[in-house]
Amino acid sequence: SISSSSQLGATRCGLHPPPVAISECFVPNTAIPQRSAAFPMAAEGHGQGHGADAENVVRPWCWPLAPESEVGQLDARLAGLSTHLSLWPAATAMAKWLEPRQVELGLMRPGLRILELGSGTGWLGATIESNLPNAAMVILTERPEAIERLEQNCRDRSWSACGHHLRTAVLDWLAVMSGDATEFPDGGGFDAVF
Repeated sequence: SISSSSQLGATRCGLHPPPVAISECFVPNTAIPQRSAAFPMAAEGHGQGHGADAENVVRPWCWPLAPESEVGQLDARLAGLSTHLSLWPAATAMAKWLEPRQVELGLMRPGLRILELGSGTGWLGATIESNLPNAAMVILTERPEAIERLEQNCRDRSWSACGHHLRTAVLDWLAVMSGDATEFPDGGGFDAVF
């Protein structure tokens, strides 16, 4: 178990940590810090693949630091206007679930196109992008009234510097769920939708 943010970075991150067996891949993450700097994997070379065996190499995931709430957001949350302003526990649960299943789910395939609906703070999509270097693109989407905040989170936390494959786009996930969406970012055709 990891008990501090310094241990978190030292234990889980590195541009090219040694490959591990799938059974060793998931280390329970009990400390997801609430302050953000930049992703540790923003160094040159990330997102470019790692040779012919890249699809089969499994590494422990790096966990980006979660955005923290800002002054004035409490009123918006109380008014029900802010589901996009905080990191939901479901996002961390999804990342923890995906990590040990990345090979089984085909997430290591080169050229993967990933769409995240209702990205909120952007943490889950940025986590996915920073840990799947073979993905061709990860698009974080949000409703029109929330896209500015998502884009700001990406800029403030240097998430877009993690790799050139992370993008944001306006897309109302309610329209997608109801079948009313008429246009998808980048023409659609996604391999995984979260």
